[in-house]
Amino acid sequence: MGGLPYASCIVAPLPQGQWRRETKQRVVGHARVERSHLKVFLKRALLWIWKTVLTFALLFLASALLRSLILLPAGLDEKTALWPLAAGFMGGLLIFCLGWRFTRLYVLGHELTHWLAAKLCARRTGEFRVSAEGGSVAVENPNVFIVLAPYFVPLFALVWIGLYGVGQLFLDWDRGSPLTVFYAGVGLFYAYHTVLTAQSLWRGQQDLQLFGPLFSLSVITSANLGILLMSIMVAGRQWGRGWRVLLESLEKNWESVEALAEVARRALS
Repeated sequence: MGGLPYASCIVAPLPQGQWRRETKQRVVGHARVERSHLKVFLKRALLWIWKTVLTFALLFLASALLRSLILLPAGLDEKTALWPLAAGFMGGLLIFCLGWRFTRLYVLGHELTHWLAAKLCARRTGEFRVSAEGGSVAVENPNVFIVLAPYFVPLFALVWIGLYGVGQLFLDWDRGSPLTVFYAGVGLFYAYHTVLTAQSLWRGQQDLQLFGPLFSLSVITSANLGILLMSIMVAGRQWGRGWRVLLESLEKNWESVEALAEVARRALS
């Protein structure tokens, strides 16, 4: 119980040269001496432009994903999937928003997701720390995926889905009560991910500063919506309809962008 820790649950980049200290420090020091101020400025300017373009593209995608999510669940079976999923999610929101947040478990899942993402990207890791006050994991040269993975990968929901999949290998869990419990559990664990992630972002996370708050939030939003849409497509076996709805949503968004561009052109002409 209780609120989230104020200490950040962050990826802590390893100090330069921790693995080959003397050699790397000499190389980095030499590079810094030779690099001109103009090159630094151009690099930062190009990076800012690239991140700005990506941010708008991700927001464009996020709006299409949101529209698809509104339309797609209508294809789920109401009795065994839609209502249990909704009940689990709404019940989870109520439970976790009222204070039952299991903070240490969240911090463990958060840092473990950083660590797993680092291993998937073949990065070296160092100290792994978890406590009720916060946590951190040291990662060498973390990228966007490593830094932001805990904010859009619902680790405990994936574990629950994996356990259900293993159970199906030995038991008939593809119908009736087990299937209802499965969907309710998915909703509950996704609510846990949603509430704890939103709470941690609201209080501020150092992770978002590494690549900029606006860009990071656009990645987190679009990735969460994308994973949720894919989950519904898998759960309802709606691959064909899901992709059609998403493409239609993208087309609608593009038509809106073209209309706005036309209005702007007329206003400036």
